[in-house]
Amino acid sequence: MALRRKDDYDEFYETIAVSRPRTYRSEANLEIVPSIGEQWVGLVAGILYTLLVLRLLVALVSSDMHNTFVRAVFALTGWLVTPAALVVGGMPRDGAGFLDLAAILTIIAVAVIAWILRRGIRHSRDS
Repeated sequence: MALRRKDDYDEFYETIAVSRPRTYRSEANLEIVPSIGEQWVGLVAGILYTLLVLRLLVALVSSDMHNTFVRAVFALTGWLVTPAALVVGGMPRDGAGFLDLAAILTIIAVAVIAWILRRGIRHSRDS
């Protein structure tokens, strides 16, 4: 009778168990660290999210579109929101507080594009 390692023997069924690869503590504690490209995509997406949420909040509460701060927020995000504004319509002429659907659509679009870019960068790194 040949000696077998204890790991290969299933005592309950008293049969030879299938050996499985060992997982070492150093492998179990590994974290997935984002690459530099993923970090840059996250940074740019975060800045765009912040600006778009600020635009959304300013559009909801502001009644004075001639305010310097309001004009600066709309100027910084105007180029990004313009494609969505063509689809859902622009802001009202009176400038009173309104729900900026174009900003909401742009936030969703930025999230999807950032996810696709991160996934592509991770896939190219892992290959």
